Amino acid sequence: MRLHWFIAILVLITALTVLPSDLRAYSDVVQDSWEYEAVKSLSEKGILAGYPDHNFRPGQGITRAEFAKVTCLAFNLALQGPPDSRFPDVPPTLWAFPFIEACAREGIILGFPDGTFRPQDPVSKEQMVAVLVRMVWQEDLFFPPEASFIDVPPARWSFGLIETAIVVPLFSSEEIPIVQNGDFQPQQPATRAQVSVMVWRAERTYQETWLGPAQQYTLNYSVALTNKDGPDVTAVTFTLPLLQSVPPHQIVESWQSSVPVEEAFSDNVGNRFASFELGGIPTGHTVTVSVQYLVSLRPFISRLQGFDSFTGYDTTSVLYQQYTQPEQWEESDSEEIWEKANELAGSEDDPRQAARRIYDFVGSYLNYNGYNPSEKGALEAFRSGEGDCTEFADLFIALCRARGIPARFLEGFTYVPGSFSHGDLTHDWAEILLPNGQWLPVDPTFGRFGENYFGATDDRHFLLVRGRQWPELKGFHYYYYQYWWDGTEQPNLDSSEEILIQPVS
Repeated sequence: MRLHWFIAILVLITALTVLPSDLRAYSDVVQDSWEYEAVKSLSEKGILAGYPDHNFRPGQGITRAEFAKVTCLAFNLALQGPPDSRFPDVPPTLWAFPFIEACAREGIILGFPDGTFRPQDPVSKEQMVAVLVRMVWQEDLFFPPEASFIDVPPARWSFGLIETAIVVPLFSSEEIPIVQNGDFQPQQPATRAQVSVMVWRAERTYQETWLGPAQQYTLNYSVALTNKDGPDVTAVTFTLPLLQSVPPHQIVESWQSSVPVEEAFSDNVGNRFASFELGGIPTGHTVTVSVQYLVSLRPFISRLQGFDSFTGYDTTSVLYQQYTQPEQWEESDSEEIWEKANELAGSEDDPRQAARRIYDFVGSYLNYNGYNPSEKGALEAFRSGEGDCTEFADLFIALCRARGIPARFLEGFTYVPGSFSHGDLTHDWAEILLPNGQWLPVDPTFGRFGENYFGATDDRHFLLVRGRQWPELKGFHYYYYQYWWDGTEQPNLDSSEEILIQPVS
């Protein structure tokens, strides 16, 4: 009997790690199935494979011990462990001992309140998600107070971890193979298909992204409209963009405005706007619109491991065509810009490397001459060799587009301790699109000091809008307003901004 037990364990370990000669040997994993790509990837790496009968058994469960091994293999965790186990039911003689110890040492797998690990119990869906969130994102992100699932209320231990997995996202709240009839069913055993997909997604994110600890801020943005003299203003329509969540490194936890929102809407790239009806403003009076946010920011670095060589863009795609075209202020069709872009990139056909050369050039070439409220554009900045953050972004974007690398303008705020200056707190930077669909943030203004802001951002950049010359703002930055009055004499309506950003300790 003891020999039979040993053989059974050996077969189990082999089933977890041996790659079949051809994935098509899995008669129960068809090519158009939800789990196919994940099973294929994990099988090729020897992380999770099928059984000797050439089946993968996607609907079968997986034990907590088996999941520990899969996690160690997927994330290359070191297996050196102490001679004694921290769990009384995981002796050093157990085949899974080094894997369970490695995960426990990493702090991603925990025992039960009675101190046991229960290695032969099936891993539940909430346990699976908890391990992967702890592995990739270290902790719960900030999440909305409303629960996504009735069966995972805020009081449940896994609530924050599951909500984080949705925000990042590791899965969608409407993904039928994970969610059934709107319920997550957290205690249900995870299937091998679910484990494959979740581990595959988390592994790719872990390889490509580093996230630091979160910093929480309050950000208050106010615009005061004053009718200085002339006739009374009878009505004002005011529009401004809204900060939005950009998982995983920017999460807007809440926001509120001092004036009721008349209409909230989005554009075709996901920017969100709010419009307000402010009523009239008598001569000598002021009306203020303010929006206060609670925002969490995390440092973010793209490790760019998921894209190893340049295979070409889909030049027929809408995104490619939109973000490689010249625009006002981003004159990528200028002969001077085109020649410089090709001089910098040379024969480099990897868009990351070509864009990195452009980033390095812009940061070292342009002289930052302080905040300038007027527009100059990329060509003038290139000719003069100076500008503020707007020109740094414009020149970088124009050079990228001239090289055939899609790039777009980003606008928002930065936190500068002790500063209340508009020029210090409002900020422009950029992002580029890779052929694999990944957008990378790039800030040549901050990068001019030698720090890495290529494919990376810190916990001080608040993204407000993507793109330039927004029709919703009639080409203006940060806000736009229209007003009406009676009679032929025009009112003298003036505006002023106030920005207050404070970290929450």
